[in-house]
Amino acid sequence: MRKKIKGITELFVLYLFLFIFGLYGESIKWKLSSADYQIIRDEDGFDVIDMAGFSSGGSPGDPQLPQKIFNFALPPDVDISSITLDLSDEETKLLEGSYNIKPAPPACTWVGGKFIVEWGKDKNIVDGKNMKVYGIDTFFSACPVEILSPSQMRKWKFISIVFIPFQYNPVSEQLLLTKSVEISISFNRIETSKIGISSQQFLNALSDRVMDDVAKDMFVNFNEANLWYEETQKQLQEGIKEALPSQTTYDYVIITTNNIKNNSTKLNDFVHHKEYYIGHSVKVVTEDDYSGLTGQPPNGTAEKIRQWLKENYLSMGIRYVLLIGNPDPVSGDIPMKMCWPNRGAGSDEESPTDYFYADLTGNWDLDGDGYFGEYPDDSGTGGVDFAPEVYVGRIPVYGSDYTSLDSILQKIMDYEMGAGDISWRKKMLLPVAISNYANEDGKGYPRTDGRNLPKKVIEDYLNSKGFSYFVLYEKAGLDPVPDTADYDNPSHTGISQTSVINEWLNTYGCVFWWGHGSETGAYRKYWGSDDGDGVPESAEMSWPTFFTSASCPSLGNTKPSLVYQSSCDNGHPENSNNLGYALLKNGAIGTVSASRVSWYLPGTWEPVLSLADNAGIGYYFFKKIVENNKPFGEALYLAKNECGNVLEGPSWMNKMDFNLYGDPSLLLVFSVSPVLNVDPTSLDFGMEEETKTFNIRNTGGGALHWNIGDVVYNEGSDWITSISPLSGTTTTETDVVTVNVSRTGLSGGTYTATIPVTSDGGNQDISVSIRKKSPPDTPTNISPANGATGVSLTPVLTASAFSDPDGDTMLLARWRIKKEGEVIWQSSNTATSISVPSGVLQYSTTYTWQARYVNTYNLESEWSYETSFTTRERPMTPPNKPVNISPSNLAKGVSLTPVLTASAFSDPDGDIMADSQWRIRGETGTYETMAVWENNSAGAVTSVLVSTPLQNNTTYFWQVRYKDSTGMWSSWSDETSFTTISSPDGGDSGGGGGGGGCFIATAAFGTPMAKEVVRLREFRDRYLLTNRPGRAFVRWYYRHSPRLAGYIRQSKWTRAFVRGVLRPVVWFVSVIMR
Repeated sequence: MRKKIKGITELFVLYLFLFIFGLYGESIKWKLSSADYQIIRDEDGFDVIDMAGFSSGGSPGDPQLPQKIFNFALPPDVDISSITLDLSDEETKLLEGSYNIKPAPPACTWVGGKFIVEWGKDKNIVDGKNMKVYGIDTFFSACPVEILSPSQMRKWKFISIVFIPFQYNPVSEQLLLTKSVEISISFNRIETSKIGISSQQFLNALSDRVMDDVAKDMFVNFNEANLWYEETQKQLQEGIKEALPSQTTYDYVIITTNNIKNNSTKLNDFVHHKEYYIGHSVKVVTEDDYSGLTGQPPNGTAEKIRQWLKENYLSMGIRYVLLIGNPDPVSGDIPMKMCWPNRGAGSDEESPTDYFYADLTGNWDLDGDGYFGEYPDDSGTGGVDFAPEVYVGRIPVYGSDYTSLDSILQKIMDYEMGAGDISWRKKMLLPVAISNYANEDGKGYPRTDGRNLPKKVIEDYLNSKGFSYFVLYEKAGLDPVPDTADYDNPSHTGISQTSVINEWLNTYGCVFWWGHGSETGAYRKYWGSDDGDGVPESAEMSWPTFFTSASCPSLGNTKPSLVYQSSCDNGHPENSNNLGYALLKNGAIGTVSASRVSWYLPGTWEPVLSLADNAGIGYYFFKKIVENNKPFGEALYLAKNECGNVLEGPSWMNKMDFNLYGDPSLLLVFSVSPVLNVDPTSLDFGMEEETKTFNIRNTGGGALHWNIGDVVYNEGSDWITSISPLSGTTTTETDVVTVNVSRTGLSGGTYTATIPVTSDGGNQDISVSIRKKSPPDTPTNISPANGATGVSLTPVLTASAFSDPDGDTMLLARWRIKKEGEVIWQSSNTATSISVPSGVLQYSTTYTWQARYVNTYNLESEWSYETSFTTRERPMTPPNKPVNISPSNLAKGVSLTPVLTASAFSDPDGDIMADSQWRIRGETGTYETMAVWENNSAGAVTSVLVSTPLQNNTTYFWQVRYKDSTGMWSSWSDETSFTTISSPDGGDSGGGGGGGGCFIATAAFGTPMAKEVVRLREFRDRYLLTNRPGRAFVRWYYRHSPRLAGYIRQSKWTRAFVRGVLRPVVWFVSVIMR
């Protein structure tokens, strides 16, 4: 009883919680705090704030202040339009002194030797400062906390909050520090029926677990938010009341063409390798799967492929997508999607991208103008949010070059098997070129030589993870990078095509370059000469390559590198010899390269998470790989997603530009041992549940191979009916194991067992428990009492009150009555008594009866102890008196051989009809002395034919009585009268009342009610009796036909012959009467 009260209390609290917050909304409360910081004066006289755990940020030209992004998961049924942000309990401090805060740099690129600078819209830039901010005497920004547009990653809906602890007044040169602030993110939740998808679709989405590992690291409120998703899933499951449909899952999908599938000699080997050795479940998809789909307009190949992914990524559990085919956005068979992140800039507005296949929840043409991926038109709620649903990589295939494809596939398989010493993978080559010189062409922009990139990469993560490195700076021309630059190579060898190739041949697992680019080359720039004015000018620059597509074959594929190409246009998909693809064929295991121009930050480079500059994406990409051994595709898309969009169009362009040529699931290092992680480690099925799951994850490296051992039962045996699967292999994916139990055959109580999980990454036991409910108590028969006599034929059976040892309530009661051991009646209801309907029991008969109860868990009690009763003796009451119906009383024009019809038989005792008697008399005399016609045993009928013709134009009286199965006769019916038809010569229409007169037809068809007889009678009345010749024929027929009819009745063969003769006549008269 305590357990029941506790369960009811918990349920009440839950529903109260849901009611209150469903009515008034909910909120997330969080305290944001600043961290330790220092303010440093740089060489240009600007103050730079360095705060631990924060990155420097700011829109170009605005004050560059530390900021940090916090991601908060929202409920799955959140009303996006209701989200608001409120601040409270701000603790601020005005710093002493005056400060000259540096403005954030613009986005820059080179196009055709021309220097392009983007500051963003609606700004007044003077000496690198936005005077709409620097010229105003107020603190910037106006609020220390900003809320960004809502986003979605698979099932996870979330909001990002930007915390900017410092505010700067550029006129008074004061800094205001927000030491801490309480934020409240408020929102409403909506009914699942109003979300826009079916409950089944919503449940399918909530059941997705593919990126829960990412969500756990991504959302600061993951533990609390996870309860929303689990509870909503549970409520939906209870509402649907059926298990999710079985669905084969594929965590790795290859999207290609039938031509490639049929002509590659390595694709099947690659699939087998991925499944058998790595532990993926792979599905190969071709145009057979997606060509018939309808994507969003213009519904080209790219939209169809994306539609297939949208329809299947959740249900199939897809995490990785490998595109194999021609990436040309116009003519390719597996095209990149042409997007327009910088539309309106006048040139270099477009960017072919595979991000279109990764961000599946956003509408990439939100404004519906046919230009995809526009900033800002396709941003905001419902648009592009860059949160990936899947991680995408690509192997280009141009024309029929299946040989190159097969070579790449084999290289990936070899790389993944990691045979021999792979320590070379923990080496990084960093060739760094100069982007622009100080005041180049007199434009006043600071020098950008990239020398701070190696410093940050080495100090922030290479050193701590034991990676070695080699840096190549620009050493040629006027004003080269000095030999004192941080981490310069020991011999101070400068960057050049020869030095890059020669050093690369020393085997590097990673290459991260900074330079200029074209479709087939990476370029350096140096100041070759000066005209004497001391100003570096375009005409004085030399632009040699430091690596080209033609250089790739010199590298070989024995120890291929992961290459991030921080330069423009190296991944140009329309060019089959683009440098990104050329490296993938020779020298690289994967490349990240730009499909169009990319944008960098001028001056001393710093990793700024909010800007998404080209080198910044590469910095965070390698950071995730080096620090966390993330797969290549996952590292790239998470890095791009985490980078902000402060550069506006250039930020979007960099995110779309940089695409992965290679396998998205590849890991750089495989030497990390697998580690078994099982969650949860106990399964309590309670009293009702029959199916539960637990998750097996590999929280280490490599591939985890696991098995389920024999179940150890502590009580009972074999009540765990199935465990599936019993073994598996996982790398970063989650394997879901389903356990089913059955309580059949168990008595009430608690049962426990242990499921052992063994693996090459450790062992874990799963404890399992179930409880079996008891059935209701056996009822007792109360009435009729045992041995009772004289019981009614419709008695009320009554049993004892319902009781249940678990306190469960009654669902229904079952009842049965037996006669001589055989069940003759059974029924069910929801009460402890039931009425036996009439017709079940008989007089003077002994019966036995039983009852059993069923509780709300469908558990049945035993049948009650069988007791008997005997019904009362038959009362011997005669049948009810019948009523004359036809011919009706005083009817006229009745046939000479009418059909007499009386009311239905009824008997007070429920007896059945056994016989009937009929009689007719004239106007004088009695039935006993003057009966004209009678039938003393007509049988159990309620109508009879007067077979002997009556006299014309004569009044008759008639009666009937019924006999029941006990031999008792009813009273005679009340007498009624009728008058027969006049003589045919008299002109009367005839044929009325009970019909008759068609002696031969009646004899042949056996009854005056046969449809053929009725039709002939109608013909007589409507046609024959309405004219003199017809009436003459009727008179003749009445004189001669009765004798012939008598003869016909005596032989079934004669009756059959006459029926055959009459049917054409019936058909003919039917046609006439239409």
